[in-house]
Amino acid sequence: MVRKLSHVGRHVRLCLCCPSQSESLRPSATMAAHKEYSLRLLTLPARPDRPMSIPLPKNKMTRLGRNNVAATDPQIVTFMLNTEEYSHNRDLLSRTHCELWFNDRGKLMIRDGGTSAETGVSKPSVNGTSIQGILLPFGAERELREGYEVELGTPQIVPGRRDDTPRPNEFVYRVEAEVPTGFGGGGGG
Repeated sequence: MVRKLSHVGRHVRLCLCCPSQSESLRPSATMAAHKEYSLRLLTLPARPDRPMSIPLPKNKMTRLGRNNVAATDPQIVTFMLNTEEYSHNRDLLSRTHCELWFNDRGKLMIRDGGTSAETGVSKPSVNGTSIQGILLPFGAERELREGYEVELGTPQIVPGRRDDTPRPNEFVYRVEAEVPTGFGGGGGG
């Protein structure tokens, strides 16, 4: 794999697979720890209830769903998706569809469903969440890695649904990570 990095004001082509590359040109563990993560929309076009990018802050939980009640906990960021003004499939996403956070080891995690901001009750999403096309079971926590595809609202793979249930293909995102501009090499140069 070859990546283009900015190193001391110039771009360097770096093969991350080759041990013969100079250690001084390899991305440091510090740079990796400072990556900023987001979900990038793959099913264009973006619209007010389907943002092009959803930032994933490392110090807060991110809750996605169609709930119009924002969490009162300052450690939770809520994104309201799938609103009736814009979506032709209003009930595709659940009120609290999924939750994303960084665990104690700094790994990005996801869980289907979540705790309702209104009632405090944990429930699964109705139409499921998939990672790389595999349904995420309710209550299971899975690590998300850079490049993984996350689809919200996947009734076509939920057990017990008809075989001809179509894939909505409406809320498909990819996990992206980048080193912030000005921090050892991302973005400019």
